[in-house]
This record gives sequence, structure tokens and C-alpha cells, in this order.
Amino acid sequence: MLTARDLVARFPGREPVLSGASITLPDRGRVALLGANGCGKTTLLRCLSGAHRPERGEVARDGVRLEHGGHGLREHRTAVQLVLQDAAEQLFSADVAQDVSFGPMNLGLPVAEVRARVDDTLAMLGIEHLAERATHQLSYGEQKKAALAGAVAMAPSVLLLDEPTAGLDPEGVAEMTAILDRLHGGGTSLLVATHDVDWALAWADEAAIVVDGTVAQGPVAELLDDQALLASARLTPPWTLELAHRLGLGKRPRTLADTATLIEDWVTENRTTA
Repeated sequence: MLTARDLVARFPGREPVLSGASITLPDRGRVALLGANGCGKTTLLRCLSGAHRPERGEVARDGVRLEHGGHGLREHRTAVQLVLQDAAEQLFSADVAQDVSFGPMNLGLPVAEVRARVDDTLAMLGIEHLAERATHQLSYGEQKKAALAGAVAMAPSVLLLDEPTAGLDPEGVAEMTAILDRLHGGGTSLLVATHDVDWALAWADEAAIVVDGTVAQGPVAELLDDQALLASARLTPPWTLELAHRLGLGKRPRTLADTATLIEDWVTENRTTA
């Protein structure tokens, strides 16, 4: 379990972007992090990863507080990995295999184990064919997968991802979603920042919405059906929930399939009543 409690975080010369934010990522959790541009989602992810030291508050993993000294950060980052929105910022080696091997090599693992981790990670993400590809020759979607591979190769128990589906075409979004599902199925806890409320509703178990420097967290369908909360966060309701309200279906469908089933049931019921 990864938690943050009462975080206050700011950048020099600016007002706090987080002002008492608390969040919990349960063991094997799948949480979508939402909010308006500039609300503090990325800052929160950086605090959780140890990359940004909050002014006040604490981050803890399994109840153990993160200490920002060298040993504490090294230990934290073996378990918690952050993948940035701009994947190019995390790619710096000559080719993909070298880039993915960088983290495990820094752990001091034997060369054979590092090679095995790289091979297994590339296979899991379906990018074995990119192993020898120069990182500067990758497409946008390939960059995102390569950056994610570098984090996955560290075998973390927690992955923090900043907009992993942003800028991808529908097929790319489906591929990234399948990768996240495989990671979650393997026991990894996932906290994913996104602006896509429809994707969040269909994918996550819980939502965490950043508003005015704090975080509201709860079951994803419940939070994304809170009109006042969404308005304060400058978010629009997912179309499935909006349609269900307009049709008076009385339930909270999370996917297209859920919505279709509800409508079919509603039509059948009304035909029988008529």
C-alpha cells in the first residue's frame, strides 16, 4: 500500500499546488487520478515517487515513511516507479534494450539476470522487435512503451503513470490498456493520471480527483457521478453515466456493453408493461 497524507507542495516562488492532499493506493489497486490542467496531478505523482519533496505531510509505503536521504530514496524506487507523460524525457540510451537495462544494472544485478529482465519485459509489453531500435527513431507510441519498459524492468510493486494514453490513437490506447491490465494481473498496483473520464470509468476501480490542492477519492462510478465535484474539478461526466441519467435508467453503467445491456433491459421491461 502506498499512501500520502496531508501533503503540501509548491515550487519556489509560487503558491502551494497541493495544500493538504491525501491519497491511498491499495495493494494491487487500480486508481485513476483526474483533475484539471495545472491542478497538481503530476506534482502528486512526483511526491509519491520521491522525486519531489513536499513541504509538509508524508508519503509511506506499507506504513513506513519515505525518508528523502540517499538510502531511503533508493529503497523506495526499487518498489515505486514513475513513468512521465513525455516519454522522451526518460529515454537516453542508444537503443531500447540498453535503456531498459539501465535500472536493473544500477541495482547491481548479475548480467544474466539483467538480460533476462530486459527480455521478459520487452516480451510482456510486446516490443521485442524494438530491442535494437535507436531510441531517437521511435514513434510517439513506441516511446511510451519503451519508457514504461524501463520502469517495469525494475520489478516494482507500484507503478505511477502520468497520462500513458495521451496522444495515442484508438488502437494505441487499446494496446496500452491491455499492457496495464497485464501488469495489474501480475500483482502491480497502478495509479494512472488521465484526463479521459470515459477511460477512467471503464478501467479503474477507484478514482482520485484533485481539486483546490486536495484529493477526493472513492469508487470510480460514484465519484464520476458526482456532478458538483466534477464541476469544481472542471471535468465533464462520462457519456455512459450522462446517458443513463437522461434515460432514467437508475444505474451507473461503466462501459458501452453495460449501457447497451441496461437499454435492452429497459426496452424489454417497457414492452412487457405496455
